Amino acid sequence: MPVLQMMITDAGLDALVAAETAATDPIQIATLGLTDTPFVMAPTLTALPGQFKALVGVSGQEVAPNVIHVTAYDTSADTYDLTGFGLFLDDGTLFAVYSHPTDPVLTKAELAFGLISIDVAFTDNAAAFIDFGSALFLYPPASETVQGISRFATQAEVDAAVDGPDDYRETVTAKTLRARLTAFLAPITASLDALLAGLATLTGRTITGGGMATGGGDLSANRVITVTAALEADLETANTTKALVPALLGLVRLFGANGRFRLFGFEVKWGSFSIGANTTMAVTFPVAFSGGQCFVALAQGSASDAADQDNYVHAIAGSQSASGFTAFNGHGAMTGNYIAIGS
Repeated sequence: MPVLQMMITDAGLDALVAAETAATDPIQIATLGLTDTPFVMAPTLTALPGQFKALVGVSGQEVAPNVIHVTAYDTSADTYDLTGFGLFLDDGTLFAVYSHPTDPVLTKAELAFGLISIDVAFTDNAAAFIDFGSALFLYPPASETVQGISRFATQAEVDAAVDGPDDYRETVTAKTLRARLTAFLAPITASLDALLAGLATLTGRTITGGGMATGGGDLSANRVITVTAALEADLETANTTKALVPALLGLVRLFGANGRFRLFGFEVKWGSFSIGANTTMAVTFPVAFSGGQCFVALAQGSASDAADQDNYVHAIAGSQSASGFTAFNGHGAMTGNYIAIGS
């Protein structure tokens, strides 16, 4: 639906200015004059050149601050080629005119109704000062706030996502929207199909245990691979299907002047102590045997006089316990060293 470049006459402009300055009530468009004679539009016109008919019952509505929509119809059996028309106010004043220099703007046949539906644009916000004498029917351009007619957007406009000539009156149909969405979603669908195909391939794979690892299965669900820890009895039977864990080995190391080493529950301790002359004393291990047993404890002194029969330090046999042993020195004060074996 085009916005026609109508020309407001001087008399029409005077009436509009008077309405805008509140000197009069809003002007009222009441009649649409028809002509089949092309003419030169001029603001000085006071009558429509070649007018052959006037349509009353003109309906209209403000659709924008500077645009009015005008609708009129002819239900007669007249036939004509309409090349121009004029809008007349209720007092007979010619308000605005339009003429096409060569082509008809409407061709009416005898059995057809003639419907004229036009938009008239102004250079300022004058639409609010125009009223209409009839409101029998109206076909305004559709917008976000006005119900009316609209143009279907072409597929190219929908695909390009650009505004057409009348962007606020264009309607996207289910067909064009479906075509646009199909094209838009095609690469996404292809990617999803490829992903699903890849997932189907993966779910066809299996992961299963071997050796000491058991369990598993295909990738259609969560799977668990289990490695069973060996027990102490498995060590004695040399079981090769279970894994040794540090807790079973009981591995402990402390290397130094006073240290210890533990493996498989078997522990060796060593260290030094000071002992007075000709005395017996209790030697305490820095850390007791965790298994509660000391099998043997051996000790010696630091004196080097081999000719002296009393020159020795030793651990008294049978005195050992999980926490220490008893040492005897039959010579002068010295440093003793020990080694103990237990669990």
